[in-house]
Amino acid sequence: MVDTVVRVQDNRAVFSVPVAPLAGAVLAQAAAASDEATAAAALATTKAAEAVDAAADAVAATVDKADIVDLTRLTASSPTTWAAPRVFDFTRFVEGERVNELKIYGSPTAGINSTAQLEVNNLYSDGTKRVFLRDFTFAEGMLRVKLIRGNFMVKVTDPVLGGERALWSAGTNLEVGYIDPAGNVTSIGTPNALAGSGSDAIWIEMLVGPMANGLGISARSWKDGDPRPATPDVFGNFGSGVAGEQINEGQVSFFTLTGGTAKYLRVEAYDGLGGTKATGNVTLSGLWFPGFEGGVNVMRTIRTGDSIRFKASGTANVAVEFSGVAGVVGGYVPVADAFVNGVRTGGAITFTNGGSAGLLGVSVTLGLDPAVVSDVELRLRGLHEHNDKFLKAGGLALYRVTPATDGGVIAPWPDDRPALMGVGDSTMEPVVVRGGTSTPTNAGGDVSWLRQAADQMGYKPIHNGFGGTGVYGGVNSGVAGTTGSGDMPAAPINARYYMRGRPINFGSVNAKIMLFNHGVNDRAAFLSIGHPTDPEWQAAAQAFVLQAFQDHPGLEHFIFMPSFAAQLYKTQMQAVVTALGDPRVTMFDTTALGATLTFTDGVHPNLADQALIAAAVVTYIRSLPAPVFS
Repeated sequence: MVDTVVRVQDNRAVFSVPVAPLAGAVLAQAAAASDEATAAAALATTKAAEAVDAAADAVAATVDKADIVDLTRLTASSPTTWAAPRVFDFTRFVEGERVNELKIYGSPTAGINSTAQLEVNNLYSDGTKRVFLRDFTFAEGMLRVKLIRGNFMVKVTDPVLGGERALWSAGTNLEVGYIDPAGNVTSIGTPNALAGSGSDAIWIEMLVGPMANGLGISARSWKDGDPRPATPDVFGNFGSGVAGEQINEGQVSFFTLTGGTAKYLRVEAYDGLGGTKATGNVTLSGLWFPGFEGGVNVMRTIRTGDSIRFKASGTANVAVEFSGVAGVVGGYVPVADAFVNGVRTGGAITFTNGGSAGLLGVSVTLGLDPAVVSDVELRLRGLHEHNDKFLKAGGLALYRVTPATDGGVIAPWPDDRPALMGVGDSTMEPVVVRGGTSTPTNAGGDVSWLRQAADQMGYKPIHNGFGGTGVYGGVNSGVAGTTGSGDMPAAPINARYYMRGRPINFGSVNAKIMLFNHGVNDRAAFLSIGHPTDPEWQAAAQAFVLQAFQDHPGLEHFIFMPSFAAQLYKTQMQAVVTALGDPRVTMFDTTALGATLTFTDGVHPNLADQALIAAAVVTYIRSLPAPVFS
């Protein structure tokens, strides 16, 4: 079979010639004809093709890592106008191809694989009667498939819970549902008639993510050439029964059911990954990821301390539109603070939604001088620690930022500083900073010690802390892998995922310095149940360090920081430092620092403490050897 390269470029599948095998075939023919000139020309052609591919890949790599997000693609009059999709046109593939984005299984013989029931034009399937797009994962958004009508099934495999989410027809009705790990199929919602008849070309569409009605999935179908139906054919929720539950990022597979004649023609994935990060009007600093909420395409974050950065001119104020936030607990909605040219401006900004879903907005009074360009940063002070962040992305779902004045301009304010990442619990998040109860208003993502330390050193802060979590387990249990506040899993998982099933793209983060501030919640679990033991904790912490260096190739310092209120597991942290013998791994002893702090509730440092901790952290980091400050 021939090795052919395909990649997504400018929102479409782009194919290059099968460089090495084609060159080999051409050169062999040339040699047989004793035509050295022809062979040389063929070799030159393949070299030129390789150069074009390399240049295209370099451009694609730059685009992939950009953190500027296009929020102008959506308009108030058309909130479901989608970004350009990732498109896979099956009709463009030819017999025998094997490509790195679309992996084709089966015999490279003429026509359709005679032993398979799947037909995707000239594509082949393996014994399971399927074809899938390698590296093509989907979690939430809109997935559209054009096919010749017949018995079909489109599945998204759940890599975390097992089983699959599926859209299918057995010939009469369009259905959605789930398949558990044992293979049992459950249809959800009320099936409705599949569009078209006979061998018509039809479109099927699956919307995944909380709808305006709170349900988690919808589907519709229509004959090619007809208008897309305004109303879905079927609504439902997934197998857990949790309203608005998010699907995990999973591999997409395309099947033909027994006796079916379906032929897949085209796939379009509208999920925020089809080039939407190439251009735009704001820069999102932190760990944001594309999502689908309340029926609109959004950018999400579940981390306190992340920020929205932009340059504004021609307007005094702005408006921020967002979608109703899933997983809101007790009315605790996100709170942010505005900073103009580095100075706090106005009061707290509350993204109020009352727990409802749908497109919402808040006016932000900044008092800018329209005649000049101002640097504006909206810092997320708090996202409640008990919101269901990991399962349902209970944080902020950003739709767009617009000027309050016609003709005003919102432009990106890039954040090119190296990253200082903090991994920890509620002290790192941080919560309970401005008062003794845990609410977004009392949180401190806008003035956290991590942020202040980063600002002083010229770094950008990445808050990767969640209340109630530990390195081994969570405060709610002493068993490894169990959860902390809001069912957030332990650090080895929460520090590596945007949310459940959505692994972080570390290529776009690549922290230079990592601060690790854990221990309190592991000890709380130990006191109540008896786990983890000291050796268990030490082993888990050491494994975390090694994984961090794999995830962040540019990581120059990994710094253990025992908890401030009580220096728990300090001995085990030092033991990890000694065992690894890596000069990049050190421990900042917080014993003396902890004695100087005044806590809001005996555990969490207060507002004044944030500056004290930041100063101590900066002093320690600056005492470390190059290359950090070389």
